[in-house]
Amino acid sequence: MSIRILIADDHGVLRDGLRALLDAECDMVVVGEAADGETTLQQALALRPDVVLLDMAMPGATGLQTLSALREQAPEVRVLVLTV
Repeated sequence: MSIRILIADDHGVLRDGLRALLDAECDMVVVGEAADGETTLQQALALRPDVVLLDMAMPGATGLQTLSALREQAPEVRVLVLTV
Protein backbone atom coordinates (compact mmCIF):
# COMPACT_ATOMS: atom_id res chain seq x y z
CA MET A 1 0.00 0.00 0.00
CA SER A 2 1.40 3.37 -1.02
CA ILE A 3 1.31 6.64 0.90
CA ARG A 4 -0.77 9.11 -1.14
CA ILE A 5 0.73 12.61 -1.17
CA LEU A 6 -0.52 16.05 -2.26
CA ILE A 7 2.21 18.64 -2.85
CA ALA A 8 1.13 22.24 -2.12
CA ASP A 9 3.68 24.93 -3.00
CA ASP A 10 3.50 28.00 -5.21
CA HIS A 11 6.91 27.32 -6.78
CA GLY A 12 6.63 24.95 -9.72
CA VAL A 13 10.31 24.03 -9.65
CA LEU A 14 10.06 22.95 -6.01
CA ARG A 15 6.90 20.92 -6.73
CA ASP A 16 8.67 19.24 -9.66
CA GLY A 17 11.70 18.41 -7.49
CA LEU A 18 9.59 17.02 -4.66
CA ARG A 19 7.55 14.97 -7.11
CA ALA A 20 10.74 13.50 -8.63
CA LEU A 21 12.07 12.54 -5.19
CA LEU A 22 8.79 11.06 -4.00
CA ASP A 23 8.06 9.23 -7.25
CA ALA A 24 11.40 7.44 -6.83
CA GLU A 25 10.09 5.83 -3.62
CA CYS A 26 8.25 2.55 -4.12
CA ASP A 27 5.83 3.15 -1.23
CA MET A 28 4.82 6.74 -2.08
CA VAL A 29 2.69 8.20 -4.86
CA VAL A 30 2.01 11.87 -5.61
CA VAL A 31 -1.73 12.11 -6.28
CA GLY A 32 -1.88 15.87 -6.91
CA GLU A 33 -0.28 19.28 -6.82
CA ALA A 34 -1.53 22.74 -5.89
CA ALA A 35 -0.03 26.22 -6.15
CA ASP A 36 -2.34 28.11 -3.75
CA GLY A 37 -4.35 27.55 -0.60
CA GLU A 38 -7.79 27.29 -2.22
CA THR A 39 -6.63 24.69 -4.74
CA THR A 40 -4.87 22.78 -1.98
CA LEU A 41 -8.08 22.49 0.01
CA GLN A 42 -10.11 21.53 -3.09
CA GLN A 43 -7.54 18.88 -4.08
CA ALA A 44 -7.33 17.50 -0.53
CA LEU A 45 -11.11 17.14 -0.31
CA ALA A 46 -11.39 15.57 -3.76
CA LEU A 47 -8.34 13.28 -3.64
CA ARG A 48 -8.21 12.47 0.10
CA PRO A 49 -4.43 12.03 0.25
CA ASP A 50 -2.78 10.50 3.29
CA VAL A 51 -0.35 13.43 3.53
CA VAL A 52 -0.27 17.04 2.35
CA LEU A 53 3.14 18.69 2.00
CA LEU A 54 2.06 22.28 2.70
CA ASP A 55 4.01 25.47 2.02
CA MET A 56 3.23 28.21 4.54
CA ALA A 57 3.76 31.09 2.08
CA MET A 58 1.32 30.70 -0.80
CA PRO A 59 -0.87 33.21 -2.61
CA GLY A 60 -4.53 33.53 -1.66
CA ALA A 61 -5.25 31.60 1.50
CA THR A 62 -2.02 31.31 3.48
CA GLY A 63 -0.60 28.00 4.57
CA LEU A 64 -1.86 28.63 8.09
CA GLN A 65 -5.40 29.33 6.85
CA THR A 66 -5.25 26.26 4.64
CA LEU A 67 -3.98 24.13 7.52
CA SER A 68 -6.86 25.30 9.70
CA ALA A 69 -9.38 24.47 6.95
CA LEU A 70 -7.80 21.04 6.42
CA ARG A 71 -8.01 20.26 10.15
CA GLU A 72 -11.67 21.20 10.09
CA GLN A 73 -12.77 19.62 6.80
CA ALA A 74 -10.36 16.69 6.39
CA PRO A 75 -9.05 15.81 9.87
CA GLU A 76 -7.81 12.39 8.74
CA VAL A 77 -5.25 13.99 6.37
CA ARG A 78 -1.79 14.40 7.88
CA VAL A 79 0.04 17.65 7.10
CA LEU A 80 3.77 18.26 6.85
CA VAL A 81 4.59 21.97 6.77
CA LEU A 82 7.24 23.27 4.38
CA THR A 83 8.81 26.67 4.95
CA VAL A 84 12.05 28.45 4.15
